[in-house]
Amino acid sequence: MLHKIYRKSKLTGNINSMELPLSNFQIDMRQCKTDDDLRNEFQFLNFSERQFLLTGITIKEQQENK
Repeated sequence: MLHKIYRKSKLTGNINSMELPLSNFQIDMRQCKTDDDLRNEFQFLNFSERQFLLTGITIKEQQENK
């Protein structure tokens, strides 16, 4: 099931969103603090999706702020 996840960007302070295939249980990821934690818990997500969960930064935002 797709859920719209909102995160505050550590780069710009903007609130960004991304639709990700997460269960309600997975959305509660307070114990995931590093990319290694996320990689173990969310193996089905790609790198940019995991980075979004950690930092709130989207690929588009990262490219615009280089």
